[in-house]
Amino acid sequence: MIMSDDRNDRSLRVDGHAVDFSQLGFEHYRKLPVVIHAVQIDSPFEVDTLEGMHTGSPGDFLIMGIQGELYPCKPDIFAATYEEVDEFPYERKGLSPCVDQIASEEDL
Repeated sequence: MIMSDDRNDRSLRVDGHAVDFSQLGFEHYRKLPVVIHAVQIDSPFEVDTLEGMHTGSPGDFLIMGIQGELYPCKPDIFAATYEEVDEFPYERKGLSPCVDQIASEEDL
């Protein structure tokens, strides 16, 4: 399945054939309430993601996901998707290299 890279071109091809999104039977899903690490970066940056090298623009966020993966995120998408939290769930060991390191340091 290949989706177009152009956000304005919402075309989809499956096995080489054009598919209308209405034919797919999309279901509704909500993101799980997981806590991630993020920082807003004021300069252009490059980051090696699971999909290869990506660039971030000034003001983009760099996110570390629950398995330690890194990826850039535009500020408007970040604001619509995330909210800042005061606490980090240290008890969720095994979800992020950062979590395991912090948790093990607290156990000392």
